[in-house]
Amino acid sequence: MSNPLFANAVKNNEGVTFLQGIKAGDKEGIFVLTGSINAQDYGLVYEGPIDNTIQPDGSNGSGTWYFYPVPPSFKKEYLANGISIYGPENLGNGSVNLVGAYTRQLGENSVSGENPDTVGFYYSGNIDGSTDNYKSFQGVTKTDKKATFTFLHSIFNGLTVGNCDIATTTPISGTPIQAARRLESTAFILNIETGKQRNIEFPSETNEDTHTAYGIWYNGNGKYTIAGGLGKLPEVGENKKSDGTISRGWAYLIDYDNNNDSFSNYQEFSYHNGQKGIDFITHFEGIWSTDGKTYKLPSLATAPKSGAKELIIGSVVTVERNEDSKFNPIAKWEDLDVVNSEDQQASYLTTNNSLCDHVSIGFANYKGNDPAQASFVAIADSATNKKDAPSLVQASSHNS
Repeated sequence: MSNPLFANAVKNNEGVTFLQGIKAGDKEGIFVLTGSINAQDYGLVYEGPIDNTIQPDGSNGSGTWYFYPVPPSFKKEYLANGISIYGPENLGNGSVNLVGAYTRQLGENSVSGENPDTVGFYYSGNIDGSTDNYKSFQGVTKTDKKATFTFLHSIFNGLTVGNCDIATTTPISGTPIQAARRLESTAFILNIETGKQRNIEFPSETNEDTHTAYGIWYNGNGKYTIAGGLGKLPEVGENKKSDGTISRGWAYLIDYDNNNDSFSNYQEFSYHNGQKGIDFITHFEGIWSTDGKTYKLPSLATAPKSGAKELIIGSVVTVERNEDSKFNPIAKWEDLDVVNSEDQQASYLTTNNSLCDHVSIGFANYKGNDPAQASFVAIADSATNKKDAPSLVQASSHNS
């Protein structure tokens, strides 16, 4: 594909387009993308090719953008005031399953299990959002407490994965990081037909404070593979400040057999298999495969001792299964090399939020941009690859 880049869904750069999920469309070269405007103002779905067409209204791509406002039923019943779509499942012929989260208008009320800040949702129907089939889901933590934050990240063949916690909205040491998410963070599977939550069972020796589940892939015959992360966050006391503990996080894969409700083949991963120094956080943002044996995973990492120039590093990770069906712990890592097409400036903060085949979506930020208004891009591999790393086309910037 030649220069397959686009990022903007709104008229004349009015707002920031956040791209968060991607799946294959009905035909080769057609994709279904999901995201939001300004993080939560509107949910977004794009159907079409990834190309550099610029529409008369300033939006990109020769396909169709669909805008999803907060459903009226969510406004009335749950006081919802924002929505974001994380993951799509293309059902064909103009039908989709979508998962994500919505925020609530809390007013002066404190966040609690009875008054959650963020709640998950799923939708099944026409791709334009017109079907009245939105359902809300509030998770329950591993200690049987109603979550204050619930996120549904990915869906495939009737099962969705996500995570929930009992976070407050108090910042840690004046940062926008929300305190106490480490307390009850629980990764789970949700059956959208029954509405039943099934917490993911991790090996006891890896029972860390936090667990997330960001991607699920259906391998066939009732068997799935789940991708996400686990780790520790700084302790937060009554003074709402960190005790200085260094955060550490690892990516993971785990298999789930829906036939007998069992988990197996758990495997952790670190940035470049730990060969480039200590990484503080490694996380798998999604998962893609064609045969259930080889998986490509969008990843992000912070690795200050790796020699990388980026604060956050987006990568494509390839993991193979061994003959015994377990995951090979030595993965192939290919870091994204995103460059601003206007001035050739390299991104210092790059994420890889989701991928499908050879296409990754995420965001990049360049010096001089407000990090809160980061540029979101869609990136595809070029026909020729550099040695041990993908040769990526340049990414167009999106400044709001």
